[in-house]
Amino acid sequence: MDQDLTTVFHKASAGSIAETVNFPAVVKSLIEIGAEGYHCDLYRREKTYYMPDGRSHVEAEPELDPAEFNGAHIAAAFDEAQIVAALRAVQTGAITYVEFLRDIMKAGCVGYQVCIGGKRALYFGRAGQVYVEKFPGSN
Repeated sequence: MDQDLTTVFHKASAGSIAETVNFPAVVKSLIEIGAEGYHCDLYRREKTYYMPDGRSHVEAEPELDPAEFNGAHIAAAFDEAQIVAALRAVQTGAITYVEFLRDIMKAGCVGYQVCIGGKRALYFGRAGQVYVEKFPGSN
């Protein structure tokens, strides 16, 4: 993987955790390098970024150890309403990205896929449930 791409991916992941970049800034940086999107795996605490030519890059997020989540684990039940509430809270700045992750885990989300071309993110539950969220401002 090209070092410049790896740097963008690392800044997107680390900056999200550190609250130095928000979701729109992450998406903008990925568009600029031609990335297709990324997958956040909450089981493994890592993100995989994808390029259209098949290349990918994994960013481990050890900062997201279970202690940071105050003992939170991924709930068995998928609660779409709680996921939507967490999305609205993080979009308005009412909670941090780490709090958002904790909240969606408590709502039974095992991970999410950000699809840049489709301007949406898909949030997944243990039993294959899916909630689709369009990017803010997209139709």
